[in-house]
Formats: sequence, structure tokens, C-alpha cells
Amino acid sequence: MTTSNRSAYMRLWRVVLPHWIVLLVTLVLIVAGAGLDMLTPYLYKVVIDAHITVHVARGLGAIVALLTGAIIVRGLLRTGVFYALSVLGQHASHDLRLALHTHLLSRNAAFYDKNQVGRLMSTVTTDVDNVSQMFTNGVITFVVDVFTLVSIVATMLFLSVKLTIMTLLVLPMLLPTFAWSQRLMRRSFRRVGDAQGNLSAYMVERLTGLTLVQVYNRERATVDECGAISAESRDAAQASLRASMTTYPVTDAAAWVAAALLLGYVGVAHSIASAGLVVAFVEYANRFYTPIANLAQKLVVSQSGIVGCERVFDVLDSGMEDAPPVAPMSLEKPASAENAIELRGVKFSYRPDEPILRGLDLSVAKGTSVAVVGATGAGKSTLVRLLARHYEAQAGEVVLNGREVRQMPIEELRRQLTIVAQDVFIFAGSIADNIRIGRPSATREDIELALHRVGGTRLLERPGGIDAEISERGSNMSAGELQLISFARALVRDSDVLVLDEATANVDPETEAVIESALATLFTGRTSLIIAHRLATVRRADRIVVVAEGRIAEQGTRDELLAAGGLYAQLEGELSASSSAT
Repeated sequence: MTTSNRSAYMRLWRVVLPHWIVLLVTLVLIVAGAGLDMLTPYLYKVVIDAHITVHVARGLGAIVALLTGAIIVRGLLRTGVFYALSVLGQHASHDLRLALHTHLLSRNAAFYDKNQVGRLMSTVTTDVDNVSQMFTNGVITFVVDVFTLVSIVATMLFLSVKLTIMTLLVLPMLLPTFAWSQRLMRRSFRRVGDAQGNLSAYMVERLTGLTLVQVYNRERATVDECGAISAESRDAAQASLRASMTTYPVTDAAAWVAAALLLGYVGVAHSIASAGLVVAFVEYANRFYTPIANLAQKLVVSQSGIVGCERVFDVLDSGMEDAPPVAPMSLEKPASAENAIELRGVKFSYRPDEPILRGLDLSVAKGTSVAVVGATGAGKSTLVRLLARHYEAQAGEVVLNGREVRQMPIEELRRQLTIVAQDVFIFAGSIADNIRIGRPSATREDIELALHRVGGTRLLERPGGIDAEISERGSNMSAGELQLISFARALVRDSDVLVLDEATANVDPETEAVIESALATLFTGRTSLIIAHRLATVRRADRIVVVAEGRIAEQGTRDELLAAGGLYAQLEGELSASSSAT
């Protein structure tokens, strides 16, 4: 067993130990079943030597009844072991899925930049299922077989040392086969796991962008690409199958060779054993080599499960935690009691040598609204991501309500912050369910009032009202309706700080007029940071900040910036011309 195998098994046992009662019941059933496995061949010997060969009928009925009962109970115990193992495997897979889900929810955006969602889904589903199968048909049953083998050898040695040696002579020929097949299967299952992860990632991406695939007539090319990825999984699975199939005929041949050696040895040494002892040993030999033959299948399941374990634990060990704890730090200078948001000398880059923010300084006074504008790629939305700690600032300080955000518990940070993004994500469920996400205790009256205040009256007039069902990703609603839901969601949550990240970019002019009216309601009584291109939204802000090349190029009121004739004046002119052209 390799070091990585041992590590995976040890960590897996820690997952199982909380369910020690099921594990204990399983072990008791295993021991009882192994005892009956030892008893029945011995009863064959008694029937033959004490009754059949000497023609004695007295007591035969009791032995036969005992033998029949032992066989029936042995079958029941095996059923119990299988059921207990299934329960144990399901408990383990449930715990692993919850652990993965909890872990994935705590990762930051940088983690998902480096890990495809489809591959992660493959780990949560396929890999965890393989771990469950390893419990049901692998690890514990492997222990059962080992316990059975040891018990059989001990019983045979008790009955006859010489016949035991003859029975086990062929065992060494199996070891090289098992070692070879295990190495090959481990490589093959790792290839299968990687290919399945790639396939899941590919399918998620293509189905998410299905409209684009269809518009550009990429269906055939997509099928071909999917087929190539699937073929890799198929070829790897076939390689592991060939390795596992090799062990079956070798083990089966070993069992027959052992029986032949046993009979040949007894035939030469006539006085070494009675007929009953020979039959018992043939039966013991069969029961010894049958578990060894089963080990081939268990190796397949175990190797698949071990690879699944490694992939699961690789995810659980991954870094880039969302809002990780950091060492206590003091602000380089005291935070202003008047400012809700302060960024001081903030630097950040998504990739090395490609800085996005280059020592940016920004302050937003409490109860005011500040619009941030600039060219695409200037770093506007990055400000929002750093403020919410979806990414970590690489230098400088990000302060919210007087506290460095890296010193705040993530729950507290995000309770004070509500972000309304350009791409509104809607979960399948009712309108009410989606609005009360930020405050589960919100009543129907709270939700209906919020929709009224943001101009979402038409949503209340839909059949079903706020109980109307929304399809996955809001496919049965317009972009404007989805944005109104996101505004109502923000209003119901009622955070101290509101951030609009291009929130009005994807709506039609009619809906924009409704939304612009709703913004006055949203801005009232709270601090607002607005990332926007729409002139109507920008003009509503108390102050406008222009970002260029990762720094603040200019800031002031709209009138001040227009009078200065700088970047903002140029930008507004371009936006006005664009609006007129459309």
C-alpha cells in the first residue's frame, strides 16, 4: 500500500468513526459469519467420517439439521453485512458531500478562477459515489475476506498441517498478478476520474452557452469534441477492466490447482487423511481461494474509491478561503468616522505583471452616493470584489465603517453590504423566495411593499403574485423584471451600504425609467457606491469618480467635472452621442 493510499484510508476512517455503532454492528456480523464459514466444512467432515463411511445413521439427522441451520444463518448474516455496509457507505458519502458543499461555499472567486465548476461537480457526485461503493464492496468487505482467510488457515492448520501446506502452495503465484493489476488500475482510474471531470466541465460550459452553440451551428463540432473527451474515459475504463479480468482466471486456476495437489497428495499418502477430512479441505480450499478471487473485484472498487478519495480530499485541502482569518492589524491611519468606505493605496492584479489597481485611494462619506466611471478594464468592478472580499487586496487597506475588511467576520462584513450586479442570478422558486434570500424572516407584507417601492407593481399583478414560480435562471422573465426583483431584494435586506455594479446595463429604456425612479428609494438613508455607464444613473450620484489605469484620474460633482473639461466630460460626450445614435 502506497503512502497516499494509507493517508486516504486514514482520513476516510475519520469520516466513518462518528458512525461507530453501524461499524460495530457490521464487525459483529462479520465475525459471526466467519465463524459459520469455519463450521460448515467441519460438519461435512463429521457427516462423512462419523456417519456415511461407517454406515451409522444415529445422530445424522441432528448434524444435518445443524448444517442446514448454519447455512441459512450464514446467508442471513451476509445479507445483514451487506445492508450495514450500504448504510455505512451512505452515511460516509452524505458527510463527504456536506463537507464538500460547505467547503466550496467558503472559497473565494480566485478559487473558481482556477477550478472548473464541472470538475468540482464531478467530485461532489461521481467521486463521492465511488467512495460509497468502496465501503459497500471494497474496504470493509476486504476486511471480511482477510478475516475469513486467516480463520480458514487457522482451522486448516488445526486439522492438518501437511494438507494446509499443500493447499497453500499455489498462493505465491497470485501475488505478482495482484501487484501488477493494482498499479495498472490505479493509473487507469485516475485517467477515468480526470476524463469524467473534463467531460462534466465541458458539458456544463456548453449547455450554459447552448444558445451561442446553436446560433453559430456548433452542434456537430461540440458533439465531436465531447466524443473525444468521452473516448478518453472509455479507453481508461477498458484498461482497468483488462487488468481486473486478468486476476479472475489466474485465481480460479489457482483454486483448481490447489484441489488437484491436495487430492494427488492424499492419493499418494493413503493414510494421511480420512475421506471426510479431504472433503473438508477441498471445501476450505474453495472458500480460501474464492475470497482471493473476489479481491480482484475489490481491488477495482477500492482503486476507484481511493482515486475518488484523493480527489475529494484534494478539494477539501484547497486554499483560497473566502475571507480567511488574518493576523491582527491596525490601520496605518485612523479611519474617519464620517466615511463608510475607504480604500487607501490599494493595489491588485488578477495575473502577475498585469496590475489592475495601482495604489488607488477612494473615500465615500456615510449617507452619500458616489458613482465610479471609466473605460472597460479600468478596475471599477474590481473595487466591488475587494470590498466584498471575493478577492483580497494585495497591498493597501480596504475599510468599511471604520474597520479593515480583512479583520471583520465575513458574515458581519456582508450583512453591512448589499451588491446588485449587472447579471442578476435568480434561483428556481417563487418571486418571494428570491427576494427574501437576504432576510429569510421577511414577511409577505415586507416583500410586497419593497416591490411597490422599486416600481415592481407589474410583478405583483402576475398570476400568483409573489408566489409565482420563476424558472431556472429566471428564463420566464424579462431582464427588467429580474432587475426589479434584485432591487426589491436589496431593499428588503436593508444593509448600510449599497453597491450597484452596472445594475442598469441590461435593461430597456422603459424599464430603465422605472428603475431610475426606484434608485431614489434605494439610495435614501444609506451609503451607495455606483459602478455605471448609464448617464441617468451616474448623474444621480452626489459625487463622480473617474478611474483610469488603476488610479483615480479625477473626481467631483458632475458640474465640476464638466467644467473641468477632462476625462469625465469626454466620457459623457461619448455616452450622449451613443445614446442619441440609438
